[in-house]
Amino acid sequence: MPPLEVYLSQVSRVRMVNDPASLDPLFLKRDKRKVKHDGTISIGGKLFEVPPRFIGQRIEVRFDEGEVYIYENSLAVAKVLPVNFSDNAHVKRDRSLSFQEMLSGKEG
Repeated sequence: MPPLEVYLSQVSRVRMVNDPASLDPLFLKRDKRKVKHDGTISIGGKLFEVPPRFIGQRIEVRFDEGEVYIYENSLAVAKVLPVNFSDNAHVKRDRSLSFQEMLSGKEG
């Protein structure tokens, strides 16, 4: 049976959706990522910031070209934002501790 005939034979089962935007999450790409210790993940060569509670965990991400979401138990729990390298460059860091002191566990 040709595809058109199959469709027409089942057209009574087709339902309309009140809010077409509610279908958007169904078409997001899905993948798993391990959150690095700096609270970031990489998707498509871009770096994204993840809430600190996910550091070190393997998470499910769903994304399209514009937005990235973290999902738990099939529910979106957080929207992930791209790393802003300009802001990150201006973060004050404590430089009183040398690398050698960090390795030995001493504080300076």
